[in-house]
Amino acid sequence: MIRTCLLFGVLLVGCTGQANDSGYAGQAASGGPDSGSGAAGTTTDTAASGNSSGTTTAAGVTTTGGASTQTSGAGGTGSGSPTEAVEVPRVARLTHFQWANSVQDLLRLDERPTEVADFTPDAIVGFDTNRSQLRMSGTLREDYERAAEALALRVVDDPEAVARLIPADAPTDPTARAQVFIESFGLRAYRRPLTSTEVSQYLTLFEQAAELVPDREAFAGGMLLAIRLFLQSPFFLYRTELGQEASEGRIALSGYEVASKLALAVTGSIPDEALLDAAAAGSLDPGSNQAALDSEAQRLLATPRAKASALHLHTQALALSRYALIQKNSEKYPEFTTTTPASMRTSAELFLDALYDAGGGLKSLLTSNEAFVDANLAPIYGVSGSFGSEFQRVDLTGLPRRGLLTQPGFLALFAGENQPDPIHRGVFVNQQVLCLDIEPPGVVLPELPAVVPDQTNRQYIDSLTGRGTCGQTCHATRINPLGFAFENYDPIGRYRTTDNGMTVDASGTYELDGADVMFSDAMQLADLLANSADAHRCYATHWLAYLNGSEVDSSADGVLDNLATLSNSEDISVQDLIRNLVQSNSFLTRSAVQDL
Repeated sequence: MIRTCLLFGVLLVGCTGQANDSGYAGQAASGGPDSGSGAAGTTTDTAASGNSSGTTTAAGVTTTGGASTQTSGAGGTGSGSPTEAVEVPRVARLTHFQWANSVQDLLRLDERPTEVADFTPDAIVGFDTNRSQLRMSGTLREDYERAAEALALRVVDDPEAVARLIPADAPTDPTARAQVFIESFGLRAYRRPLTSTEVSQYLTLFEQAAELVPDREAFAGGMLLAIRLFLQSPFFLYRTELGQEASEGRIALSGYEVASKLALAVTGSIPDEALLDAAAAGSLDPGSNQAALDSEAQRLLATPRAKASALHLHTQALALSRYALIQKNSEKYPEFTTTTPASMRTSAELFLDALYDAGGGLKSLLTSNEAFVDANLAPIYGVSGSFGSEFQRVDLTGLPRRGLLTQPGFLALFAGENQPDPIHRGVFVNQQVLCLDIEPPGVVLPELPAVVPDQTNRQYIDSLTGRGTCGQTCHATRINPLGFAFENYDPIGRYRTTDNGMTVDASGTYELDGADVMFSDAMQLADLLANSADAHRCYATHWLAYLNGSEVDSSADGVLDNLATLSNSEDISVQDLIRNLVQSNSFLTRSAVQDL
């Protein structure tokens, strides 16, 4: 048995049996691709800025401060103890996604700046917003410098672009005009009003333009220098949380800090004028009317930027960017072409965008009967009709498909050349849908032997990792049951009823929400997951980690429990889930022990 475990351990993935707080094991984000997020907290959270007790209602969720606790994470499936507070930096560098959006909006460009494509990528465990891992390297600093110089030139050389950045009522006197530009542009760049000292420093720079940029008219030269400096300033490149006044171990963010965090979290960009006006009016200050914050959140969530940001989270949590890595044997699977992986990703993105537009939530993500199909995907889905390069929205009712987990992209990504890969399909669902921590094996393993004739893929995997083997503790109870649910789908995601001449068995038993549940196939599993408190809590945890830019610790347990209940019972939308999270104590305050 020991030799068997070493031989076939390449299939084995260790299982801790507790909620995940370390990210999607083995996946690293590079500039924001596809890693997951931490999860699981174990005490309570308050949905009111500046408060640590009491009851506040936000967008249908009543969150009560106090001392309620639980001893297991992610809805109770785990056996872990409460997680300790996570120390998070008080300065958060912009992600590359946020930088590109922010620069486009700040400079009022028609398109996102292409310079971001050449930025030094980030290596991050968790979402790309994980601020504890967003560092400034020497090469990235040089990337910012080159981008700032190129963008400043692009703007100053375009009279229309210059006009868009100077307030219409700006005076004609050069010095006064420069000051108005500095104050208005600086407010948007720094996401707060500039101090008088900062304004003076930029004015001095304007005055030096004739000497420093002699080949340009003085005002244009001043703008060139100022834009370069603004785009390289730490106050643009970093979001800060600098308050010091603590109450019961938490420090409330100021109005401008809330505006900055809310905009970057929800839209991936700088605050717009309306949000800055709300901050200036004190509507976002600690203890202010929560209705104002909710109104701003709703307004932002209706923007195209917010939908794009939601897709950015799903791209990471659901591994969409890894679809480009999918390769299959074209001789064995002639339906699979070199353009099929791109079609799989586009189809998934259209599905998620449609879900956002329709006000869908986790239930729709897991159980929707709709898909977007082109000529590449039609034969894989098994749908009839005329399809070309354009995607058509198709109702799959009556076909064996339900939600994103039965779409060809997910199924093909987690499949081998000749057989499905139930191990990694099962690991993904455990980690990313249920926030259960799955660890890889800690040994170097030899190659696997060939499949025995007259044996299904399930029988082969089960003989190596099922009950009675070294994988019986975790594989047989956690990984394999979820992976086997997808055995009806071959390596490119086509539906099948037989494997190696024998009937496919996709049934299984799995402990969900603290009780064993049974399912006959992936569609039944999707329904079970869609109605699982564990899955809804995990989904909310992903969102809080992404929005907050940090791993989720015990202080968020209360709001996550409440949101899991509401999401499950009332099928709230992604937008309402975000609305609640950005009004939570976890989002609007920081720990008093956080470091710079």
